[in-house]
Amino acid sequence: METKKTLPELVEGALNELYRLQYSSLSINQYKQKFSQLMKFVKDSGTEDIYSEELAAKFLKEIYGYLSEKYKEVLPTKIRAALRSFWLLGEYQLYGRFHRKFGKKGEGILMIV
Repeated sequence: METKKTLPELVEGALNELYRLQYSSLSINQYKQKFSQLMKFVKDSGTEDIYSEELAAKFLKEIYGYLSEKYKEVLPTKIRAALRSFWLLGEYQLYGRFHRKFGKKGEGILMIV
């Protein structure tokens, strides 16, 4: 049976993938900020440091008061950034990589790298 990586191990791997895919330093710093907030939340709450959708949902609820059924329109920027970060962690946890969009804004080209 395969053991899941701890949150710090998963974050390190995801950040390395961001560097490998040549994400901008601004984007990487935004992901680092959300990852750090999640790791602090885990430490402060005494929660197991294994990433899961349940952990992300608990973080979003307790830190931002986010309940998915509450928002039917545009989400606040902080919540969108956190959701993007957690999506990336989940993809990396499952596949060891994640999708990267290429092209100009609005072209909607999605590739797996």
